[in-house]
Amino acid sequence: IAGAVGSARKRAVWIGEGSADFFGRSRIGRQIVPGAIKLAPPQRFADSHITGLRAAIQDPGFTNEITRIMQWDIRQWKQNAAKDLGRFYGLMWAWTYFLWRGDNGKHASKFRRFLAGVPGKCSLADFEKAVGELSELAPAFKRYCEEEFLPLALKLNGGTLAR
Repeated sequence: IAGAVGSARKRAVWIGEGSADFFGRSRIGRQIVPGAIKLAPPQRFADSHITGLRAAIQDPGFTNEITRIMQWDIRQWKQNAAKDLGRFYGLMWAWTYFLWRGDNGKHASKFRRFLAGVPGKCSLADFEKAVGELSELAPAFKRYCEEEFLPLALKLNGGTLAR
């Protein structure tokens, strides 16, 4: 994992941003549980991330959006992400959670192998070769967001979004 979140110049930004949130929420006790979301304060998702994710998965072109974001380098991220940070971060942290935990962890070992090749091999083609075709993963990701991730995020935020 350390290589995956190394120099931003050598890897796709989504890997670092998604991993930072996933591992930043790890539960540490007798054992480390990566990405374990604690349902207690102060753990809270940014409301803009939740609303951004919600809007993104309702957009008919969201698969193309994931494809585009996965290819951004640091320069492209600086140019584009600021336009809608909530949507960018919402997609990237949910995508990372999905790859580690979605479909009962089905993609985790493939994602781990993909990360082992980063920073040298972090293109979309490298990802699809290691983990699977984005067009095939997208429906399961959308379902994961609607049925598991968004309800959990809202529960964590007390059931509502700040106005």
